[in-house]
Amino acid sequence: MSFQSRFGQIERERIAQRSAEFLWSDAGEPGLEFLKDERKFSDESIRKFELGYMPVTEGHQLSGRVIFPIRDPSGNMVALHSRRVRHNPHYDIKPTWWHERFQKSFYLYGVNLAKEKMRQRNKCLLVEGPSDVIQLASNGIENVIGLCGTKLSLEQLAVMYRYCSQIIILLDRDSNFSGQEAVEKIMETSTGRVKVESGRMRAGKTVEETEVFGLGFDIVKITLPEFCDPDEYVRRHGIHALVAVIKAGLTEAGR
Repeated sequence: MSFQSRFGQIERERIAQRSAEFLWSDAGEPGLEFLKDERKFSDESIRKFELGYMPVTEGHQLSGRVIFPIRDPSGNMVALHSRRVRHNPHYDIKPTWWHERFQKSFYLYGVNLAKEKMRQRNKCLLVEGPSDVIQLASNGIENVIGLCGTKLSLEQLAVMYRYCSQIIILLDRDSNFSGQEAVEKIMETSTGRVKVESGRMRAGKTVEETEVFGLGFDIVKITLPEFCDPDEYVRRHGIHALVAVIKAGLTEAGR
């Protein structure tokens, strides 16, 4: 069987739809057990984020994996992210996490769902991955979005500043996050204006070629007190403990 590093748009939508249907059937029990029992995601969030599961019996390269569709701010599906929960006898995809090949620096996980709350509150919480986003959303924090890699790009900052002016970056203590250079570049230009080349945000569609940032940026980086990610921290201590960490971090930063 051939292995694809990227699916066509129609096939991607079909995989997402079928896996979402499988998840709530008897064949989806391994995926649902992982999402609900192990990860403690709410039913509402599982449906809201369109999560799915591809049974091993399907013989697909994503069989045995939970599926996380990634959409752009307008709701267009740009890639599929996945997490192995069962062995796939047909394919040997070694990483636990695997996603299609796509330009990760252009996209933010969950922004299509979070953008209205970002506008309302004029702030967003930026975390590192899909599980962090879904865990916080399951516990009532709806203005949360996630990186699609380990770097924060100026293009991603441009997207966030369409909807809010304060960004709270929430990292685990042993984070692989390497976007501090981008943050510092913004801070260094706080007395002027920054012109960011946005480029193409998705195939076939060109957005504005430049985004111009003005004054008044507010970026706060908060690190968790334990060696775990926000998803695990909430499962260990509860959402109120995480909120307390965020409030303490904002107070320390003078916000």
